[in-house]
Amino acid sequence: MTNSGGWLAVHDLKTGTPLKTSKGIVSVTTVARRRKPYVGKVFNMRVKDSDCYLVGKDALVVRDY
Repeated sequence: MTNSGGWLAVHDLKTGTPLKTSKGIVSVTTVARRRKPYVGKVFNMRVKDSDCYLVGKDALVVRDY
């Protein structure tokens, strides 16, 4: 979630983009694209009665759609 309350697709992130966390706002410092696709386990998650959840050490507010 952006600091203005809107949603942004991950492929639209840019250096300096402000993002909402559980404790305030952080800015994207680096955007890197993988040269090779990710190979490994991926888990889909559903949160009961919500489409938003917190991710990572900064507790970014995200949604899965």
